[in-house]
Parts: sequence; structure tokens; C-alpha cells
Amino acid sequence: MSGNEWNMVIVVAVMFGLMVFASSLLHRYQTHKAELRAKVRKFEQGINFIEDALDKLQQFPLPEELAQLMRQDLIDRYEGLKEVFPQYPEIDRKLREAKLKLNNENKLQVEEMPEPETETELGEYTAGIDEILHYMDSIRPYRQPMSVDAVTIFKLRLGENRAELISKYLIGSASRAESAGNRQEAIVYLSRLMGILRQRGPNTDFVRELYEDVGKHLQELQQPKDPEVADEDEETAKS
Repeated sequence: MSGNEWNMVIVVAVMFGLMVFASSLLHRYQTHKAELRAKVRKFEQGINFIEDALDKLQQFPLPEELAQLMRQDLIDRYEGLKEVFPQYPEIDRKLREAKLKLNNENKLQVEEMPEPETETELGEYTAGIDEILHYMDSIRPYRQPMSVDAVTIFKLRLGENRAELISKYLIGSASRAESAGNRQEAIVYLSRLMGILRQRGPNTDFVRELYEDVGKHLQELQQPKDPEVADEDEETAKS
């Protein structure tokens, strides 16, 4: 080979090497960006899930320790998000708001169980409870692990709260139907409640007593009525 030919070979080899190096850099950059997007998306999913559940249960007496744990988990996730992506939009403001809500958690607490006025409202509450139960089963806090005992206690308390919430709505609906003389409609509401308590529980003294009380009232409604009482109820319904 002549000198010019050798020079050409060297130039081509260098250019090829530079192309391989540039391709490698590009691949590593794309891999890094993909991993970053995946991390950000995971943080966002956890944050959105927790915020959605807490928003649905703003008027619900969530156990204070659980509410504080979830508020702290939000802060931990926002801080983790900031660590992997400091330029995340409005991350500092969102982190400040999360810390403020944790500090004010005792002021945000609701003591009395609400009585849903509609099926939609009831569905919002029960969906929020189910989301928190899913949170404890599958998502778990980002930095503060929950013990098995803590998970069990919280799940039982939430289950009892859900049973009480549903009972308030369906017993209230049954009472209004009964007062209006719609005996069969009241039976439907109480039968539905019995099924929910039987299927979803939880199996605690509170829920068992509730189930027995509803069952007794349901049996009373299913008994044939005295003709005179039936006439009085019919007059009441007409008026």
C-alpha cells in the first residue's frame, strides 16, 4: 500500500471508531433517560395513588396513625422524586404543601362517621377505603416499612369503619322506606347489608354484633303484619 492509501485506511478506522463511540454514548444516554422516566413515573404513580385515596376520605375518620404515616410517605416520595429529578415541575411547592398537611393532620381529622346521602357518595368513600387497603397490601410506604401487626390492625379498623359506613347508609335508607310504608323496599336494603357484612366482614365482634342486629330487624320486617297495623301503615304512606 502506498502512503496515501494507509492514511485513508487510518482515517476510515478513526471515523468508524468515533461513530461507534458516539453510538455508545447515545445508547447510554437513551438508557439513562428511559431509566429516569421509569423512576419518575413510579414516584408519580405512588404519589397520585396516596393523594387520591386521602382526598376521597377527607370527611372520613381515618385512623390518625395511618393518616400520618401516609402523609409522611407522600413527603418521602416527593423527596425521592426530587433526588432523581431536581428539575421536576413545582417539586419544591408540592413538598412544602405535603409537609404542611402533615403538620396540620390533627386539625384535618374527622371524628364522626359520615352518613352518605347517595349511592355515589357511598361509592366514593368505599373506593377510598379499598384504595388504602390496597396501599397496605401492595404499595407500602416508600421509606418506612409497616410491620405485619400494624398492617393487620389498620386493615381491621378500616374494615370495621367500612362496615359502619355502609350500615349507616343502608339502615338509614331502610328506615326511610319503612316510615314511608315501603316495607319490601326496606327488606331489600337490609338484605343487601346482610350480604355485604357476610361477604366483606371483617370477622370482628363489632361486625358480628352489627350483623345480628340487622338480622333481627330483617326478621321482624319479614313477619306477616297485623291487618290493623298494615292499614295504619298504608294510611301513613298515602298521607
